[in-house]
Amino acid sequence: MLLVSARYYNIVANLLGRRQEQRTVPPGTTMRELVVALAEESPSFQNLAFTASGQVSGHLRLFRNMQVVNDLDEPLADGDEIRFFPAVSGG
Repeated sequence: MLLVSARYYNIVANLLGRRQEQRTVPPGTTMRELVVALAEESPSFQNLAFTASGQVSGHLRLFRNMQVVNDLDEPLADGDEIRFFPAVSGG
């Protein structure tokens, strides 16, 4: 099993009911699978995280070890720090 640290910000934290946690995941778990697991735990988060067609939404910004996640299918590693931000817009 792998241990990853997850931090949630703004509306993501509100929807999940927590700001951070340590999660144990099986080896080979991808970022996409982590997002799916969180959505299964919180249907309100699912509405933010996924589009109607089931794709991870552009309204969610993901960072892994302080780097933007571009490949949602890359396996996580032990000790990774994952940050979940809602997309920010301004004008």
